[in-house]
Amino acid sequence: MVCAVVVVGCGSSDLCSNSTELDTIALANGARDDEGLGTLSCDEDLTEAARLHSEDMCTQGYFSHTSADGRTLADRLNESGVDYNTGGENIAKGHLTPAQVHEGWMNSPGHRANILRDTFGRIGVGYIECDGSPVWTQVFAN
Repeated sequence: MVCAVVVVGCGSSDLCSNSTELDTIALANGARDDEGLGTLSCDEDLTEAARLHSEDMCTQGYFSHTSADGRTLADRLNESGVDYNTGGENIAKGHLTPAQVHEGWMNSPGHRANILRDTFGRIGVGYIECDGSPVWTQVFAN
């Protein structure tokens, strides 16, 4: 499989600057606003964890919340240095645009619940081009 991490520049200050990922965050925040919930802020450590999981799913050829080597969301958050009490994760594959992936997540009760969980205040999105079938990871924390 061929995957490409979409990164703008280098250095941690650029982790929350990818337009595709930011559009995905904006859609999540729009849904939260519709429900009277607070805005999710882009978190660089969550973004790193999300991108690495999307990239791993692409290069290792799997699609799961559990990594091919058995790592869980908690493991990945800890590896990326995320400070959190509670985390959540949405994954998707094949959606070509932020609007498509957001619609898919909002039409799924579990994914929708993560987007609208009122205790979450931070988000990271990892968007990877993978052989023409994008892989998306959305990670949340409080």
